[in-house]
Amino acid sequence: MNPDRNLLYGLLVRLLDFAPRAEVCSALRAALDADERPLGEQLRTSGQIDARQQAALDAIEREVLALHGGEAPRSLAELARSGGLAEELASMRRSLSGAPPEANATLPLPSGTLASQSSDAAISAEPESALGERFRILRTHAKGGLGEVFVAHDHELRREVALKQLHDRHADAPVNRARFLLEAEVTGGLEHPGIVPVYSLGRNAAGRPFYAMRFIRGDSLKEAIDRFHHADATERDPSERVLELRKLLRRFIDVCNAIEYAHSRGVIHRDLKPDNI
Repeated sequence: MNPDRNLLYGLLVRLLDFAPRAEVCSALRAALDADERPLGEQLRTSGQIDARQQAALDAIEREVLALHGGEAPRSLAELARSGGLAEELASMRRSLSGAPPEANATLPLPSGTLASQSSDAAISAEPESALGERFRILRTHAKGGLGEVFVAHDHELRREVALKQLHDRHADAPVNRARFLLEAEVTGGLEHPGIVPVYSLGRNAAGRPFYAMRFIRGDSLKEAIDRFHHADATERDPSERVLELRKLLRRFIDVCNAIEYAHSRGVIHRDLKPDNI
């Protein structure tokens, strides 16, 4: 195994916060001593990651390498640069040279994504389906910091879906693709009536990842709350107000149940607010 490949793998482990820095550095040294043993196998054997996390890392590593023509040194340099992982890389290089690694640092995923705290956050390899073969974008629905959501037509099942893609300015950075793919896989693994289901994961004609979800029609919780309080400014029947308040509270309880389920699976939303419900 090329040392650069092991270093690339180690950066992905740290990016997704699957193992502490000190443990990754220790595994790098052990992999080097064990006849160039791949780092993923070394981490799984030592119990730092499980089989599903290893599968996730293997898939993301393939994606990062594919972005840079299969060149490990180039992929490593770009991931360290775009992901703000230069310090992590320097620590790993020191560990391979025999110098002691520095203290561990946590690398949280950005606000607005789902962050996994368990092995259920593994990701499978990306399908090779092209956006144009099945989905046709109809209009923009919403935009966030990392990606944007469109309303699209699913030609196969003849229905409208919500289709999420990375913003163009973020789409070619390996660190952003890794986070986007992890978000899709984690969301897809949550099966609950209060969580939007993921239908498919694929790539568009430019090779950029996307995933399709159920398109939810209706108002956000914020809009419902604002409408409730706006009605207080007018004279309305007290019994009507009590009824509307109970409807809001039932929806709030539904949200609490969905979040409790996500927490039971080791997943935190990190951007939970009425606008996002």
